[in-house]
Amino acid sequence: MLLLQRKHFDAAQWSLETASILVPLAHASQLALAECYIDSGFVEAARSIYCYLAAAIRIDSELLEALADGLGRVGERDLALDVCREAAQRLPRSAGPLLGIAYYLRRLRRPAASVLPYLKRAFDLDPRNLECRIGLAWMLHATGRSADGAGLLDELQVAQLECVRSLTMMHRVFEAAAEYNFASACKYRLDSLAAQRLRERS
Repeated sequence: MLLLQRKHFDAAQWSLETASILVPLAHASQLALAECYIDSGFVEAARSIYCYLAAAIRIDSELLEALADGLGRVGERDLALDVCREAAQRLPRSAGPLLGIAYYLRRLRRPAASVLPYLKRAFDLDPRNLECRIGLAWMLHATGRSADGAGLLDELQVAQLECVRSLTMMHRVFEAAAEYNFASACKYRLDSLAAQRLRERS
């Protein structure tokens, strides 16, 4: 597990496979082995582990996020959604599982209206979380409520944001809501980040 934390995937894989011959691996170790398999290109082996763990009855709550992420990486989005739903039931005061549900619903191309309630609940639980706020604003925009979405965003300090995806979403919401000053601020920040990254490459 320490080798994996240090990104020594080959050595971690060898150690975990050797351990699995001697004793049954704990769920956390199985997740670690699946991560090593993904790094090595053995996606089907990773998929088998993730699907097995998704069917496990007593997997620890703290492992559910990593399990959902792994399932998503191997294309098992329906199972990932199920794991996020399980996490939401076990951790009703946490916004993370609700964000996961919303993410996989979008990946499964479910209607925006069916995603919106989960993002609203996530935002109510953690209104200071930028991902909750921007995600909810975007989904309000997607359901024809761009002005409401813009209202969630106009207090954010655009000049301090680094995420291009978030800034792009904010720019589109502000434009749709005819909040052109805020939209211009997002565009200026996006241009500044692009210029900065170009300088860093040269």
